Amino acid sequence: MKIHFLPGDWLGLAAGTVAGLIQGIMIFSSNIILHTEHMPVLPGVFFGLFAPAILALFSKIIPLPAPATNQKIGRYINMIFFMITFGIFTAISGFGYYLFVNGDSSAIPILSFFGSAGIGFIFAYLINPELAFRPASNFQTDANNTDR
Repeated sequence: MKIHFLPGDWLGLAAGTVAGLIQGIMIFSSNIILHTEHMPVLPGVFFGLFAPAILALFSKIIPLPAPATNQKIGRYINMIFFMITFGIFTAISGFGYYLFVNGDSSAIPILSFFGSAGIGFIFAYLINPELAFRPASNFQTDANNTDR
């Protein structure tokens, strides 16, 4: 199986990485961490891991037409790849900030959720790759290609 990366895929990976790196650090100056001081970590981790995969499974069982907005955005940026890298890099930069700059420990549940949600979106993409709207016209197909 040969994987073809389209420009929108690369843009999704790059934009998700940049947004995640920024969000991981900015979360420490957000008011949301004031409400997560005594919040348990594991429920958020489990929700982040399994919710995207369950929704992908439902969307595979009950296919609905993609909204026009998703199709228009999907021509330029792969939102599944964006969400994968956004979640993972939010956790990486946030935990890095927490460890090296001594950030507030009440951000740990949120960072754990985002990291696990990034992994959950990987599972969602593997379950239902059609969620990432990728226009077929962008593929360079070759009838003689045997790399399948």
